[in-house]
Amino acid sequence: MTERAFKLVGITQRCTPDSYNFMALKTLGELMQPEMSLETVDIQDIGFYDPGMENGAIPDCVAELAKKISNSDGLVIWTPEYNHSLPARLKNCLDWLSRIKPNPLLNRATLIGSSTTGHLGGARVQYELRRVLDSQQANILIKPEVFIGNAKTKFNAQGDCVDDETKQVLRQQIAGFKNLMLRSQKMNAL
Repeated sequence: MTERAFKLVGITQRCTPDSYNFMALKTLGELMQPEMSLETVDIQDIGFYDPGMENGAIPDCVAELAKKISNSDGLVIWTPEYNHSLPARLKNCLDWLSRIKPNPLLNRATLIGSSTTGHLGGARVQYELRRVLDSQQANILIKPEVFIGNAKTKFNAQGDCVDDETKQVLRQQIAGFKNLMLRSQKMNAL
């Protein structure tokens, strides 16, 4: 019996080698089970959303991201915490996605995580992110939650995770997410 393949799309604030959240996404992809794949999409080119300028036109980069999410089995969002909340670029991306019909986030299995240089690891940003995703009726993985605090001690200069405890909790999150995606597929098939 062949294992079903799971195609995931990942986004973060910025996709640069020195971003701890990009490093976490990279590590998550490396730790995934063989039947899972993660494509990280750079959201840097998405212009700021302004409903007064929308006029029904969706930028090509937003339409392409929406298509990738719609064709995926799940969305992975890894974010830093800026002033106890979401970074503007990530919130902007989610605001644009909310304008797409049909909404690509609706019932989409969604995994979230955060990495910060502080001790809390982004607990407050995840609360804010859950609120935004809930407004779009995304199907968010509740547990295990992953907050990578003191990120500069968890990754080396090459962007590799060097902390075994962090890797273990990421593996647990991946397993939980796989179960959520399977449940989501069953619900969406009804």
